[in-house]
Amino acid sequence: MPRMMPLRSAAASALLSALLIAPGLALAAEPAPRVVDALPYAKQLADSGLGREATPALARHVDQLLTRLQLDDQHAAIDRPSDLHALIMLALEIQLLEERGEDGPALRRAALSAAYMLHLMGHAYDTRQTVRTAIDALPDQVPASHRGAFEALVQSVRQMRRVGDRWLAQAVPAALQDDPQSPAVQDQRGLWLLREGHPKRAAEAFALAFRKSEQPRHALNLLDALLAAGERDEAKRLRERLVAAAPALSGALEALERKHADAEATAAWEAAPESRYDDVAGCITQLQRYWRQGRDGAAILLGERLEKERFDVPEVRHALAETWLAMRRLGALQAVLSRAAAEGPLDARLTEARITWAVQMAMPGAPAPVGGVDAGAHLEADLSRLAAEGGERGRL
Repeated sequence: MPRMMPLRSAAASALLSALLIAPGLALAAEPAPRVVDALPYAKQLADSGLGREATPALARHVDQLLTRLQLDDQHAAIDRPSDLHALIMLALEIQLLEERGEDGPALRRAALSAAYMLHLMGHAYDTRQTVRTAIDALPDQVPASHRGAFEALVQSVRQMRRVGDRWLAQAVPAALQDDPQSPAVQDQRGLWLLREGHPKRAAEAFALAFRKSEQPRHALNLLDALLAAGERDEAKRLRERLVAAAPALSGALEALERKHADAEATAAWEAAPESRYDDVAGCITQLQRYWRQGRDGAAILLGERLEKERFDVPEVRHALAETWLAMRRLGALQAVLSRAAAEGPLDARLTEARITWAVQMAMPGAPAPVGGVDAGAHLEADLSRLAAEGGERGRL
């Protein structure tokens, strides 16, 4: 990848001091909340004796938790309740160390990572219905003796975005004081700003990260922010440079452009009059857009409307089956397949969907089929039928 001209050091310092935090966030003046006060589960941890741990033991455990949770400066491994427990414990231990007077670049970087992961998890909870539904259901899935702890855990997740954002507003400048052009810090700063609706400020952060690191992921983030900010000409020039320097990035670049095209098309579709629902093909396309955008709630609402009003259209049945399968709404998929089968033999695409559904239902942790039906009752016949007809494998 070609090297970009570095900023002059004086200009870089001036730029950083002016752009550390986007004015629209208006968070820097607010002190970061104490985790033990803001997150009910953190208080339970503190009351259990965590605060009595020796300082060296806390520092070692912070390193262990960061290694476990943080995949890189963009991603975190937070998939289970135990990961939520670990994240809150990490934040609490870092603040305990700070309150004991511990300081230094490593601790400031750990604080930034913890704040970023709180923001990341809180953003996922606020914007992804499937995440929100799964987390909200946790207290009902454990024995009564554990319910109080899980209720505190859920309440804490609901506060994570607010806590993470306020903490980030202090942690980002603190970390940048140690290394004003740190690509990892600038990348996290940019991702935070982008999620909070400040793409131009995010682009500035990603540009600094890319100039320092020349890593493709920072360039992709920069392109993402430029597209979000409507800077099409600059985005086009960057794309051309990236393709010329690294042709292997073409697929990732196309995915980014499709993401922004989806966002624009979705905005236009949602602004259209109610008559938009008369266009079945347009509704199917929008259903697929919602799934690609991760807008699970909107996809479910539109899909259920199509199922209610236009189930007679074969393309609607196909889209519903494939979307519910992609979203792992196995009960909803079962309902579509059962309703279609009640009206006659399934076509090839729905037969493939039923095969995939049967396989998914046999996997560990899959929910029980609605009505206690045998998920594999049609499996052999469906496989034989597709084999005899030549099949259309691979659509799903």
